[in-house]
Amino acid sequence: MRIIFINVVGILLFACLMVGYGCGDDPKQNPKEGYTVSGVVTGAANKTIYLTDRAFYNQTHNIDSVLADSAGRFVFKGKLDEPSYYKLTVMDFEGQVDLILENSKITINGEADSLWTAKVVGGKENQISSEFVPFTGYNENNDGYNRIEAAYDSAVKAGDTSAFIKMKEQRCELGIKFRTAVGEFINKYPESMTAVNSPVYFIGDDLNAADSILKKFEKSAIGNHKQVVSFRNSIDTKKSLLPGAMAPLFSQPNINGDTVNLSSFRNNYVLVDFWASWCGPCRQESPNLVKVYDKFSHNGFTILSVSLDEKKDNWSMAIEKDKLEKWTHVSDLKGWGNEAAVLYAIDAIPFSILVDPSGKIIAKNLRGEELERFVGSLFPGANNNK
Repeated sequence: MRIIFINVVGILLFACLMVGYGCGDDPKQNPKEGYTVSGVVTGAANKTIYLTDRAFYNQTHNIDSVLADSAGRFVFKGKLDEPSYYKLTVMDFEGQVDLILENSKITINGEADSLWTAKVVGGKENQISSEFVPFTGYNENNDGYNRIEAAYDSAVKAGDTSAFIKMKEQRCELGIKFRTAVGEFINKYPESMTAVNSPVYFIGDDLNAADSILKKFEKSAIGNHKQVVSFRNSIDTKKSLLPGAMAPLFSQPNINGDTVNLSSFRNNYVLVDFWASWCGPCRQESPNLVKVYDKFSHNGFTILSVSLDEKKDNWSMAIEKDKLEKWTHVSDLKGWGNEAAVLYAIDAIPFSILVDPSGKIIAKNLRGEELERFVGSLFPGANNNK
């Protein structure tokens, strides 16, 4: 299990949903009549409010927009064929509030400048989702993982091999404990949207486990739900990109606007690193990348960093601040919709693959000391180039 930023309607959504939910559907709302989403967003007077479908991987589109009145009141009405993840945003304001939209009565009340703290009430799916965090011990797991990660990094820096191995084992144990709890949650709510979203907790560590869970969904009443289909596509893509497979080629602009193709790195070992300026764990890994690059770049090793940023200034400033100018950086500035990220079914960052001179993937998600050791094994007797 890794500290990651996930493009899901997943971990962050579950945390947001804990802000506050009611205990089910309004008995006055007949599901056959569709949904009603209403509420008040203070500070959004006469602003356009958007209700956006959050397709599970990388694509979103606005399905509706309304103009709030002078008090920030708004109402959306419509009808869905199936529940799905949505977000509500306000024009000219950052942030969003996530919800599971279904044919029910849902109310959202909050502040425009801190929309992520808005209170969402209503809907059976939202109520189930609000139970995920306490049921699985998500917050406790996250805190524990952060403590272990800090100790892990300290052990690596100190060269304490025994402590390094111990922290690695504890990290693995914590991941198993959490995924076991997620499995129990799935058994409790097997046909809920939250359960359908759960394979995301397995995809990064155990594709076979994720595949096994997904097969259960595919045989159930929700087998044709777009989220189940999206997961299947993602898992199949990830299976096709395991070590030994050829790395799919892509091209994107570098920081100067010149097009760079992955194929131009043939005859070198290249670490394709997916990151973003806003990703804390990615930025924490920057010194390790610099160290490995400095040590092995003269031996035929390089890095191609692919940013999931949307703003060029943020991207370029992060490169400069972290002193990453030594290697090539590319981005199409489409965020999670980055075409290379879609090609590789990236749903979490940091994510990396190591590609050999022939274009074949030979390793995935190496970091820190593990990355240094692996790259070092490719160049026996290599000297530190610093």
